Amino acid sequence: MSTAKIIAKGSAWMLVATFIVKFLGFIYLIILARTVPEKEIGMFFLVLSVISIVGLFSDFGLGIGAVARYVPFYAGKEKFNHVRKVLKISLSAGTIFSIICTAFVILFANDLASFFGNPNLVPIFYIMAFHFLISNVYSTAYGFLQGRKLPNFVSYLVSVRDVSKVTLTLIFLFLIGFNAEGITVGYILAYLFTAVIGGYWLLKEYNLLPRSHEEANYFSLLKDMVPFGLTLVFISSMGMINTYTDRIMLGYFFPGEVGEAMVGIYTMVIGFAMLINIFGGAIGTIFSPLITEFWSKKDVSRINKTTITVIRWLSLTTLPLLLAMLIFPKQILTIIYGQDYAIGHIVLMIYSIGLFIYLFSQPSQWILAAMKRLDVTRKIIAVGATINVILNFIFIPKYGINGAALTSAISLTIMTILFLKQSKITNVQIPKDIYKPIIAGLITIILLFFLKPYMGEILRTIIPSLIQPTDIISEIIEKLLKIIVLGILVSTAFLIYLIFLIQLKAFHKEDVEILSGAMRRLKIPKRWISITERVLLR
Repeated sequence: MSTAKIIAKGSAWMLVATFIVKFLGFIYLIILARTVPEKEIGMFFLVLSVISIVGLFSDFGLGIGAVARYVPFYAGKEKFNHVRKVLKISLSAGTIFSIICTAFVILFANDLASFFGNPNLVPIFYIMAFHFLISNVYSTAYGFLQGRKLPNFVSYLVSVRDVSKVTLTLIFLFLIGFNAEGITVGYILAYLFTAVIGGYWLLKEYNLLPRSHEEANYFSLLKDMVPFGLTLVFISSMGMINTYTDRIMLGYFFPGEVGEAMVGIYTMVIGFAMLINIFGGAIGTIFSPLITEFWSKKDVSRINKTTITVIRWLSLTTLPLLLAMLIFPKQILTIIYGQDYAIGHIVLMIYSIGLFIYLFSQPSQWILAAMKRLDVTRKIIAVGATINVILNFIFIPKYGINGAALTSAISLTIMTILFLKQSKITNVQIPKDIYKPIIAGLITIILLFFLKPYMGEILRTIIPSLIQPTDIISEIIEKLLKIIVLGILVSTAFLIYLIFLIQLKAFHKEDVEILSGAMRRLKIPKRWISITERVLLR
């Protein structure tokens, strides 16, 4: 099977699943934004940030990262006894260290709450302390299913998690109250339910592993896995600093309700910006274990060919999303979350640019992981984390949430440059015609810039004059009309972008092969597939 067909086969499944997951994620964020005060949302995400950082030590690197790396590596060599023992080591280590992390958070909950100047955080810390044990099972199942190249089960697992999160959060917001405690209980129970499902699928797939007769020594495996795991902990800790330092510093520099409201708005806005990752996340789930398998067979040519295709597709598919966030940031946030979140429009613009740039570092990271050159990744992530911390101290006190977004964007950009400079090791090459989607995007921005005032006029004056929101029904109709208008304009942006891509002949034969394969997987009629092929390759 060609590389393009392998990507198409997995990406079709994962792209649909990613859209579903992102949709559910939006529903979750919209529910919070529309029902819970910003400061209560901020309290929850402040505690979640701390839990995420402590959680780095809940498996000492022998959890999801090690499983996702070693399972496809040994499976590619048909050493299935090694695969079994990798899983046992991961679960055992995760359980032991998760218990330690749970005890730590419970014992120091008061001190952690005092650091942020809010004793109301204590009960949230108590509840979230049990996240470590639950997450251990969930993440190990996720890593194992991903490592076994089962994208359908990976997507099922994530979908179960997000459906549960939306459903249980709604239930407990009504039962407990529209506050941080209600969010927390719904969140924990959603992960618990998903961990049970994931554990069942893990056990089922484990029992289906083929028999092999090689000897797998625990000591030898640990000797290999522990240094890898500790390196992962270091890399993850630097990554967590990049991800969560901004929120923790917002809570520190602006204590009390002001800081919590800032954290709430900032978290919700960057949650929307994460749409930039929608295609990259889907193809990454397929690409990462595929690269590990190619490397185990020393098939460098397939790695290089696949990397070029992936980078080109990352630029083709994510630029339209970036354009929408750059041209209509305030309108998007107002319609999706409400007027109180429009203050975060600059955050959306800056953060989305940083995420878009960082996407192009991901193939280098996957290849370095497959090559076990995490020493390179460690140094680059450490540089990014150091810059992040320093700039947060400078920009957050002066510019608040905008300063936090600017810091993140600068850090992500510098790390991307450093990863791309490792081409001597990874052989990652930027496609020569990558300028084509960039030119198409710039032309689209210019054209839509002239349409933007008309859109603002429609949203501000025309729709409110047609529908007076006197009750909940008329308010819903008004919101729907605004969403429809915004959807039409965003679709127009996508269409203009696509037309210029076709005119610039930006699509390669292999790109169309991937797209056609994905369309066939989605059961799209052959007639439409044929038309698509002719249009894109004209």
